[in-house]
Amino acid sequence: RELQQLEQAKLKEEVSTLKNLQLELKKACHDTERNRRAMLIAVSVSQQPGAVNYKQTPPNLAQTSQYKNALAALDKAEGEVVNVRTELHRHVTEQKQSRLPEVGSLDQWFQMYGRPKRQAGPEEKYLSHVMTP
Repeated sequence: RELQQLEQAKLKEEVSTLKNLQLELKKACHDTERNRRAMLIAVSVSQQPGAVNYKQTPPNLAQTSQYKNALAALDKAEGEVVNVRTELHRHVTEQKQSRLPEVGSLDQWFQMYGRPKRQAGPEEKYLSHVMTP
């Protein structure tokens, strides 16, 4: 139960990191689109006589480090989620193994759970029956 709660907390942390990265990218996308439109206008104006005012937003040099930091935080959160999931999977597997009885043969199985009610015979249509030679 604790591992599942920890996994949920790590997933929420990862989602918040993704939302922050999405906001940063949305702002950068808006700036890039504005620059693209300004350059299209500049190309059409450059064919006319006179000076061209490009009206470009200069690139933000800190953006690269912000993206790297956001991606590093995302990788860290994803790694933590993977670690918690593997621990949870290992824990569940151990619980299942501890609950399963050791059965080495059909005789042991029949001792634990009993013999089937229907027995194979010539009148049983859908059960295997070994014919005598």
